[in-house]
Amino acid sequence: MTPQEHELMATMFAKQLRYIELLVQILQSREIIEGDDLAAFLSLVRSDERNNAAALRAAKAEYRKAAKEIGLRVGFPKR
Repeated sequence: MTPQEHELMATMFAKQLRYIELLVQILQSREIIEGDDLAAFLSLVRSDERNNAAALRAAKAEYRKAAKEIGLRVGFPKR
């Protein structure tokens, strides 16, 4: 991986983390989640393979968009 690709990965993970943190704060402030709700939710997300595949496709699209914004061309291996 090139330094630019590492930068892109870090940028994408930071964006994702910030979105998650904001969502959790909103849910907690409205008392929608409390206690161990978040842990239970994360467990369900990790076990849902069909939706995980859709999330991967969406993440790849965002990754390509972010790469284009910084002038980096990326490709993913064929599966």
